[in-house]
Amino acid sequence: AQNMTPVDARIFHLSTFLYPLRKLNVVDAKEKITPLPSYIIRDSIKFKNKDVQSITCLLANVDDMRDIFTTFSNSSDNFCRLRVGLLMRNLKDLWVSALLLAGIVDMHRKEYFQQETVPEIDACVEKVSIFLQEIQRQGLDGCWKDRPLMDGKAILKTLGLPRGPIIGHYLQEQTKFMLLNPLGTTDDCEIHLKAVRKRDLEIEAEEAKAKAEAEADAEAQNSSDVCMESNLEKNGNESSEPSLKRPNTGDKR
Repeated sequence: AQNMTPVDARIFHLSTFLYPLRKLNVVDAKEKITPLPSYIIRDSIKFKNKDVQSITCLLANVDDMRDIFTTFSNSSDNFCRLRVGLLMRNLKDLWVSALLLAGIVDMHRKEYFQQETVPEIDACVEKVSIFLQEIQRQGLDGCWKDRPLMDGKAILKTLGLPRGPIIGHYLQEQTKFMLLNPLGTTDDCEIHLKAVRKRDLEIEAEEAKAKAEAEADAEAQNSSDVCMESNLEKNGNESSEPSLKRPNTGDKR
């Protein structure tokens, strides 16, 4: 398609060759566990770090791309814009290569590998083409380059958030909003994030209440157990005390 993200043929071919090894790890010279494909590219072939990162990223996300591709039915009815967009943001310029590799893997899936025919291969190629066109139609190509509607400082101020890792959650919520609402405005995004924050606070309050109730129940149960043990100990002590009653001598007067 015109103006579509290009494919790096070298990265694509290497990733296709290394695909079967994607789930294997190796301990490198620094005694760190690293994916075997990354080790081969970096230490054996000795490519640049950028190539290592690209192949590692592609192979780490290709299975998700394959899941999306295999459930795609050549129409926009089951095209999940959010899921596809988030995956493309992870892959960036590598998304086309990941899709092509997913199509190749799908062509060789186990269930018809023995009876693979030209029509089936052609159908898979056509499916890849339709999927590419749908992404273009949805305007998702290049979505990772979109500027956020609100920066971190603006979100902190709008939601009254404390500084810290919590901002990452709402930045991700903003990303999801932008993918689902490509024509959304900053005001729309602000309303959405406030609604998400309200929901989160309600969930936190419910969880805190449930936790407090559970702790109170546990404390009450613990107090009950202590009282029971105390009573048992007291009864045991009383039964072990010697009798002070005067013995019966049998005299009758």
